[in-house]
Amino acid sequence: MSDGPSDGDGSGSGSGSGSGWLIRPGDRAALLRKYRVLAAWRRAKDAGGVDAVDPDAKPSDPNALRTLSREFPGALRELDVLGLPEIQRRIRYLDQRPPPHPGGDEPELWIPWILAYHALMRAALIAKRAYGRDRRVSTKAMPGIIQGASATAGIPVDEGFLRAVARPPGGRLAVVVFGELARRFAVPATRISTTLFPPRRPAPYVFSDQ
Repeated sequence: MSDGPSDGDGSGSGSGSGSGWLIRPGDRAALLRKYRVLAAWRRAKDAGGVDAVDPDAKPSDPNALRTLSREFPGALRELDVLGLPEIQRRIRYLDQRPPPHPGGDEPELWIPWILAYHALMRAALIAKRAYGRDRRVSTKAMPGIIQGASATAGIPVDEGFLRAVARPPGGRLAVVVFGELARRFAVPATRISTTLFPPRRPAPYVFSDQ
């Protein structure tokens, strides 16, 4: 299986999985919608504010990106680091390659990785808001925080992850999220991070697997 988009065959329909991650119906369509919005913004940014392909996309509307970033936390970082060719490759793959058979593995690992990243970051952000400024988490309050974070993420998250979110290393939630991705996928956090967000400059944080 590969980290990035390829021209490998895909067949079948329904949900697929990647390293044990269940890809639900609608997940690929949601990613396709996200990347199409990012492509319009990337073209506009590269062209000085005009999207020559879709002038009606109105990428200058900040509300569109704010809405997208709430649904897909980390999307703005993708916009910053991926570049238009990579965004377009992801669009082509999602648009042209059928999903795996139900229960089959998704051959492109970046798909389950980015889905999990968005989900875990949604959970982390909802938990962070619940903690408040003092970041103190009582044992009594934790079950409700777990329930709320899991519902927002669309996946179950545990107490260990959410307590790490309260005081992330260097104040960076991404370090906690990538650590959790590494645990769930049994893949080094550095590999996941550099696949999803190819570095254009030195990373602002260091993972324990480096």
